[in-house]
Amino acid sequence: MDIRVKPVKSRLPKNLLKDYDKAKELKEKALTEYQNGNYPQAIQYSLGAMRYYKGILKALEENEKLPKF
Repeated sequence: MDIRVKPVKSRLPKNLLKDYDKAKELKEKALTEYQNGNYPQAIQYSLGAMRYYKGILKALEENEKLPKF
């Protein structure tokens, strides 16, 4: 995900940056829960992160379709 976001991070709207930060936070929580053996909670956090990442990727995809002036 970082590969797609880092090059355009300075041009992203604030709401997408917030979503990106939230997704990274959820991903870290999922990893911690997984390491602690709390697998159901890890899955919940992972799914939440994936939802945010999906929205960000869709927005980036739409942005790439716009004509460049």
